Amino acid sequence: MCAANLETTSLDYVHDYTQFQKHDQEIRNLIKLELEEMSKDKDYNVQHQTRLDEVFDQQNLYVSPFSRDIASRNVEVSESFTLGGVDLGRYQEDSERDPVRLQVIITYHQMHQNSLRALDQQLSHASQEILRTAAGTVESSEQSLQSVNAQIEEVNKERYELQTRFKSTHEYLQAQWEKSIKNVVDMGVESSRLEFEQMHLEYMELADGVDSTEPELKKQRVA
Repeated sequence: MCAANLETTSLDYVHDYTQFQKHDQEIRNLIKLELEEMSKDKDYNVQHQTRLDEVFDQQNLYVSPFSRDIASRNVEVSESFTLGGVDLGRYQEDSERDPVRLQVIITYHQMHQNSLRALDQQLSHASQEILRTAAGTVESSEQSLQSVNAQIEEVNKERYELQTRFKSTHEYLQAQWEKSIKNVVDMGVESSRLEFEQMHLEYMELADGVDSTEPELKKQRVA
């Protein structure tokens, strides 16, 4: 963590303090604008940090090697990284009259920017990993679907071959079944006819027997 002596009245790394005060308001406004807008647009930090660097370059202001080193680092974020960062509230009070506070704000802002850049890099890598995983899942699903479709096609092919081979046998058995049904019906009709004829003969014999006994009954009645 960067420690600063807030009681210091002069800075050895700011050669022209008068010139620094002249442009202090512009720098403070840029920092304020960045603090307000950094959460709205991820590209805003890079854009306005460039503007802040241009102000330092144009005014030939010296920035500590520590700040330059932080700004130039491409930090890889770790798994334990948190986005809370450092609370700059205590440094923002009277920063326009205290260059030390302003320098601390600038330094921590650069650290915050690098943290956001590292987080964006991690999110980009995570997105790429998710896309690769999704692509692998889609490819695996397509291969499984192709395998299932091939199995369905093979089963349908075997069923068609079996039905083709069984067609002639099926037609023969169907014809024999219909013929057997016809024979059964014919036999039933013939059986009913024979039964009817048998009943008719019995009735006729019974009628003839009654006719032959009637004359004898009449004679017995007369006697």
